[in-house]
Amino acid sequence: ELRIAGTGELRVEITAKLKEYYSNVISLGWIEVDEYREEMLNCQVYLHFSDFEPFGIPPLDAFVLGKRIVVSDTTFSILPFKNSPGVYIFKSGDAKSMSINLEKALSDSISISLNSRYEDFVKFYPVYEK
Repeated sequence: ELRIAGTGELRVEITAKLKEYYSNVISLGWIEVDEYREEMLNCQVYLHFSDFEPFGIPPLDAFVLGKRIVVSDTTFSILPFKNSPGVYIFKSGDAKSMSINLEKALSDSISISLNSRYEDFVKFYPVYEK
């Protein structure tokens, strides 16, 4: 099951395109914080395909939660972690690159240590250090 949260002018087009490749695609539209939290905690892979949100908080949330994440090369908040296990970066605007990286993330059985993710995170964002 591929669940898509969010809005934007390309939402309908992207959802239709993903339905060509995946049989069970659900577009949730805008979700409030409680539903966002629930979706984020329960997802296997977080896909962030926005080209217009260079500093995305949701990709950082997914990173810190130990999720496998697929983001475009314009998501600058994640680029410091591009070599971390479970991070897949696709070329912005390239649907094939996005699909390839999503498939890699979905098939990857990598175990992600939350402690190492946290350590990586505070190196670049020390304001969050405990």
